[in-house]
Amino acid sequence: MMALGEASEPMAEEQTVEVHGVVKWFDAVKGYGFVIADDGGSDVLLHFSVLREVGRRSVPEGTTVHCEAVTRPRGRQATRVITLDFSTVTVPDVEQAPEKANGFARHSGDQSSAYSEGVVKWFNRIKGYGFVSQGEGTQDVFIHMETLRKAGIDDIQPGQRVRIAIGKGERGPLASEIILLDG
Repeated sequence: MMALGEASEPMAEEQTVEVHGVVKWFDAVKGYGFVIADDGGSDVLLHFSVLREVGRRSVPEGTTVHCEAVTRPRGRQATRVITLDFSTVTVPDVEQAPEKANGFARHSGDQSSAYSEGVVKWFNRIKGYGFVSQGEGTQDVFIHMETLRKAGIDDIQPGQRVRIAIGKGERGPLASEIILLDG
């Protein structure tokens, strides 16, 4: 134990590096997301406080980011945004076009085989997934938070009617797209 007034070891100085990458996802409610780095290293945490410096509160998935980052005990974190390129965005930009936030987003490479209406059985935002029921006698459809994010939807509630594009997941039906049919 250190006595009062005793000098502690100096903390290692954080080394800042420039990183280029693409926004993997960004949760505007929680205020953070991650950038997939082009250098093959770990993803970079992108916090809304860094985005404020460039006049943004959030960024849509697919945005190309050029930033400065440091490595901290919990991973890499952006400390300054140099540029944002929205020409690579894969979902509607909620900040620029909120009327499209609940729109139907097609994804390149989508392997959906059918569209179906259903009712949200349950969804746990903290766990990041849930299930949609297509009716009695049918297998529930898994839905992941990423699917909601891609459609610009923050959350879904049990009993809510939805239209989903259904693909084949490793463990069964998987919702790859979603539209809210009622509030």
